[in-house]
Amino acid sequence: MPGAVANFVTITQVRYMPDSLEVVNWSKTVEAKFPGDRLSVYNLNGIGNAQVLAEVFRRAGPDLTPTKFIDAMVTVRDFHDDTHGGGITCTRIQKQPGSLVKIIDATTVD
Repeated sequence: MPGAVANFVTITQVRYMPDSLEVVNWSKTVEAKFPGDRLSVYNLNGIGNAQVLAEVFRRAGPDLTPTKFIDAMVTVRDFHDDTHGGGITCTRIQKQPGSLVKIIDATTVD
């Protein structure tokens, strides 16, 4: 159907498009490692998520355990990576089977 997505709008968690100048180095890295491939929004999500996890591992220290990982993760507050639209904050949420999860905090982007 011609024009079916001419006015397509979507929500994204990344602040740049894959062809934005701000992420040109990431685009070059993807193209160098995967010839013929292009940077995508999915890559941008993965890059930002990996940067958050790398920071958590750094904070957790060399003798990693699940407890140290979780304890380090919940110290992440307003962490800015290369791709997400705002600072990342991690919180501890424990869900009981069959129960609902109440969101008590959210990050806003100006």
